[in-house]
Amino acid sequence: MIKQEKARKKKKKNTCQIRTSWTDQELYTLSRMVNHRVRLVGDQFVWDHCVHGKKWEPQVVEGFDRYNRLLHCWNYTVGQYKKELRQRQDNLDIKHYNDVVSLLNKLESVMKIRNNPKLKTKDKIKRTIQKLPDHSNSQIAELLQLSRQIVHKHRVEISRGNSSN
Repeated sequence: MIKQEKARKKKKKNTCQIRTSWTDQELYTLSRMVNHRVRLVGDQFVWDHCVHGKKWEPQVVEGFDRYNRLLHCWNYTVGQYKKELRQRQDNLDIKHYNDVVSLLNKLESVMKIRNNPKLKTKDKIKRTIQKLPDHSNSQIAELLQLSRQIVHKHRVEISRGNSSN
């Protein structure tokens, strides 16, 4: 009896497998029930999805003998799409939050640099560039409350390695 059950379980086809190489937009489309349909082809139920415009493509290679198995896989798969999409969005939100925290820490240290009366203007600019290398001269000038021309002049001197003030 046990061997027959194992053999029957092995024969089960149409396992719910999910492709995870979708783009975020495709995954969003797949996570919406309206982008899925069911058809009867011969004696089998066929499940299609629509990802790109109005083109329907098969979700699974083989059809289903029983509609309840199809519904199970459909609900499970769409739920997995939603879960993966939520996870991706959560990861993006966490990354963005961490980037903002990092930027705020850098800006706070730039504020300390700006308010330090012992530092010369060139040193303030140099330290700010080290903290925020991707910022433009305009952005650095705004942060340090200096003119763009002064920042440009000192940035050129710093890049040349010139130590004159």
